[in-house]
Amino acid sequence: IKIQNADTVGIVMNPDGGTAYAIGQSMSETEIIPIATATNTPGHPVSAGPVANPLTITPDGQILYFHRYGANSGPSGVAPFATATGTPGKLIKIDGFVNAMAVTPDSKTAYVASYPATKTEPAVCTGQTGEVTPISTATNAPGRPIRVGCDPYFLAITADGKTVWVASGEHMVTPISTATNTPGKPIKFRGAIIAIAVSP
Repeated sequence: IKIQNADTVGIVMNPDGGTAYAIGQSMSETEIIPIATATNTPGHPVSAGPVANPLTITPDGQILYFHRYGANSGPSGVAPFATATGTPGKLIKIDGFVNAMAVTPDSKTAYVASYPATKTEPAVCTGQTGEVTPISTATNAPGRPIRVGCDPYFLAITADGKTVWVASGEHMVTPISTATNTPGKPIKFRGAIIAIAVSP
């Protein structure tokens, strides 16, 4: 399936299986391209501004969230894309660089993991703090950031939606209660964590 004049840098599937959304990036712009899975036909591309992974979509398939980084030192954050109308919404500002996103099974809250924009290289945890920001999908309003270990790279949410598990670069996994948006006691590991998943 050819994406005209762009490289595909990300893709996410609508939970109903009817549409895949590809991110096409060229030298001049970034676009979201819907692809009908029944015919493998790309639809009309929608300009989305400077976009980077990660991507996530609500379980009800209504909103696609994508990371929009700040061009020319502008603000960065997460932008919603309404799948029904094919239109991107207003930028939701996130302080720092977005590493991961996940949405609760009831589609009501998106959680965005990020690390501070002031983080220095090399990418080593030196006491800097990561954050997980809850976003109401009804209003696209961000809540108060939840402080976790530095470099929160991966998120997983339990099937009952009660806990967000955050894997960070400090060799630890932190549970967050979605009822109160408060972190629990971190679970430490000996090695680097490269993935996380929750059983159904």
